[in-house]
Amino acid sequence: MFPRLGLTKVYNQSARVRIFLLSVMLLIVPLFIYFSLHVSGRSTYFKDRNFRQLNNYSRQISERINNLGTAFSNAVEKFVKAGKLEKEAVRS
Repeated sequence: MFPRLGLTKVYNQSARVRIFLLSVMLLIVPLFIYFSLHVSGRSTYFKDRNFRQLNNYSRQISERINNLGTAFSNAVEKFVKAGKLEKEAVRS
C-alpha cells in the first residue's frame, strides 16, 4: 500500500506490544508519582487549614462569651448604681 522508506523497520506483534507498554509506562509512572505526592500534600494542607479554621472559630466564640460577660457586668453595675441614686433621691 505505502512504499517502505529506508529508515522504517518491520516489527512483529510482540515487539509492538512491548513498545506500546513501555511508552504507556513512561507516561503513566511519572504522572502517578506526581499526583500521589501532590494529593498527599494537598490533603495535609487542607487538614491543617481546617484545624486553623476551628482554632479561629474557637477563639472568636470565647471572645464573644467574654464580651457578653463584660457587658452583663457593666449592665448590673449600672443598674445597681441607678438603684442607689434613686434611694438617695427618695431620702433627700
